[in-house]
Amino acid sequence: MNATMTQDIQPPPQIKSPHILYLFSDTGGGHRASTNSLIAAVDERHGAVKPRQTMVDAFAATNKFLNFFATMYGPLVNKYPKVWGKLWYFFESEKAMRVLEFAAKPLMIKGLVKLIETHNPDLIVSVHPLVNHLMARAIQKTGRKIPFITVVTDPVDVHRTWVSPDVDLLVVATEEAVERCLTYGIAAHKIVLTGLPVHPKFLRPAPPAAQTRQKLGLDPDRRTVLVMGGGEGGGGMDRLVQHLIDTKDHFQLIVVAGRNKPLENTLNKMKKTAPMPMAVFGFSNEIPELMSASDILVGKGGPGALAEALAKEIPIVVTSWLPGQEEGNVEFVVRDGVVWIVQARPI
Repeated sequence: MNATMTQDIQPPPQIKSPHILYLFSDTGGGHRASTNSLIAAVDERHGAVKPRQTMVDAFAATNKFLNFFATMYGPLVNKYPKVWGKLWYFFESEKAMRVLEFAAKPLMIKGLVKLIETHNPDLIVSVHPLVNHLMARAIQKTGRKIPFITVVTDPVDVHRTWVSPDVDLLVVATEEAVERCLTYGIAAHKIVLTGLPVHPKFLRPAPPAAQTRQKLGLDPDRRTVLVMGGGEGGGGMDRLVQHLIDTKDHFQLIVVAGRNKPLENTLNKMKKTAPMPMAVFGFSNEIPELMSASDILVGKGGPGALAEALAKEIPIVVTSWLPGQEEGNVEFVVRDGVVWIVQARPI
């Protein structure tokens, strides 16, 4: 009887683990950080079957020529921010954007189709504005029914390039963004208002600030100012840090230079003669810990840093922002009374 019962028992059917493909680009640090935030959140909230998640730099994976121009973003916004602002506004027009899409299509479509065929995803998520229209075309070209979501990482001033009417969902951060996207022709039922992606680690309890400061080689009891300029170390950080040093006030500094190696080297030289304790970092994955150790954040008005600081409930002083791209972010948070402005001007 036991043998018969054993034969009748069937193993449960195997459930396929869904595969999510994320498209980003290392233009600045925000797109990668947003992608990592989404992946971490899905990992924490998945059900019985954990999705397989892959992130791909869309330009690096599809076209070396376009990727070269993508790598110019950092030097451009640091050295010629006004030029970047003019480009941002120029491509806001529908005609200019169509020209941009027409020029990029022969360079990227084949590579995007190959990405789909190689990874065979069940869902595609884009966190970069210059990928959305072309990926929608690539999905159509494969003949597959793959859901496609765009997560907009600019909270207020949503550029036209973000919005493809062919996506299945467009995830935005503010009511202002919803209104802006509707003017670009996307159906209202496709827009989802959620806020910006923030990594779950920014919401977890942190060790006491004094403990973290001591770990960083700082005075555990001294007021601490965190200075950041985004992933590319923009916003005239060397001048800003020098100004803070010159005040000779009774505080200490944590400074994050991002990928800007020359800036990191300059800051380390300044550290040697600074009259207060100072910790210098390059690109860091420990921003939640650094924010927890600080009393205030000072720096550029990038959307990622603003959202993370709000999640950590740390006061914010904005000293600069990119023309066009970040102007709306600053106006939004100032209007809501969550930041102070010092030297109220774009970079």
